[in-house]
Formats: sequence, C-alpha cells, structure tokens
Amino acid sequence: VYENENRREVRLEGEAFFKVVSDSLNPFYVYSYGLVTRVLGTSFRVSAFHDIPEVKVEVNTGRVQVYPARVPSEDVKAEGLILTPNQQAVFSKSDQSLIRSLVNQPKVIVSEERLQTFIYTDTPLSQIFEGLEEVYGIKVIYDREKFQDCRINMSLTDETLFEKLELIGKVVEGRYNVIDGQVIFIGEGCR
Repeated sequence: VYENENRREVRLEGEAFFKVVSDSLNPFYVYSYGLVTRVLGTSFRVSAFHDIPEVKVEVNTGRVQVYPARVPSEDVKAEGLILTPNQQAVFSKSDQSLIRSLVNQPKVIVSEERLQTFIYTDTPLSQIFEGLEEVYGIKVIYDREKFQDCRINMSLTDETLFEKLELIGKVVEGRYNVIDGQVIFIGEGCR
C-alpha cells in the first residue's frame, strides 16, 4: 500500500478493507491494476492481486464509484458504476470490462432491533419486498400487477437473502435472478 499524504490516494496490490470518513471536498481514491475506486465516505474491500486476472470491489456501507483508469474524467459518469451496500464490481484486467453484481453473501444493513420489526402476517408481497430492500439495501424488481394479490406469512430471521427469496418463490410460485446488482423476481403471480 502506497499513500500520498497531500491527497487521499492509495495504490493497492493485495487485499484491504477500508473505512473512509466522509469528506466531499477531498474524495478518497484507490488505484489497483487499472481500476479506480472513488469514495465519498464508506466501508469497502478491494481485492487486487498480481496473479489474479480480476480486481474486485465489495461495498459494506455507503457508496463508491468504480471506473477503469483509462476513462477520461468527463466520461466517468457514463462508463463507471456506482456501488451500494452488498454490491460488488469485478474488473477484468485483460479486457478492461467492469461488471456489477451482488456479493456472495449479502449482509443485513439494519440494526438487530430494526430487524425484529420484519415479521409479516397476511402481508402483501410488495411490503415484504420493501422490507428486503431495507434490510439488505438491494433493489427488488418485480411485476407489481402480477403479484398484487399475493399475501404471505413470514419473518425475516436468520436465513440468507437468497434463502428468503427461495422461500418466497415457493409460496408464490416465482423465482429470482440477480442482474446488475439487483434482484429480479419473476412468476405468474397469485390468483
């Protein structure tokens, strides 16, 4: 790790977990094998090893922006990705491609006290998906019209996000995909 004290910059080879204090006037930058991670105040992990063909950035809290170092500053918004909690970006060193997805095990981002309020009795599916979005910070996209009559009894307990989605899928005969760091829930809905 190399630091420049005049600017908030780090050049990274290896893996590091960062917890960065918010300072909108002086963003924090991590440079690793052609990938730039721009941070405005968050906690995240960067994995960038010499012998591994990809660089990975995983966000725990807050938001980061990632983009290839070759991108001119005026094109960063168009070519970069904004990552939020439980999202990751994988950057291929060889072809400079950047893909957003979910981390392998999304973590709960609300307090234990708040988590206890997510117990549902005869609850519309829309409200359960809203709860999942709050608990994990991950957008759930679904056809509201198709699923408007679905009502569920469940509590958000110790299951992983993916186990919860599987359980919901069994109840309403639906399934999910993860695309671009979001959950897409599909099915025929409830009648």
